[in-house]
Amino acid sequence: MTTKTATLLVDRSTSRCSNCGKGAFPQDSHHTRISGYSAKAPCGAKFVAIKSEHSLVTPDRLRGIRPDLPLA
Repeated sequence: MTTKTATLLVDRSTSRCSNCGKGAFPQDSHHTRISGYSAKAPCGAKFVAIKSEHSLVTPDRLRGIRPDLPLA
């Protein structure tokens, strides 16, 4: 059985899963809950890295959110 993996994508006020694009809670190790409204279930992927495409979310901030994940 193959485990799905994903990057935790963090913006200024939200985060989402790179695998399915749905909202995610940054403290979760796997995408088992969806933040915000969605009629679809979370994909269950394991977060293996963290990154942001927003210029105001610095690497230091990302490390503060999830020090256990490497920067992508």
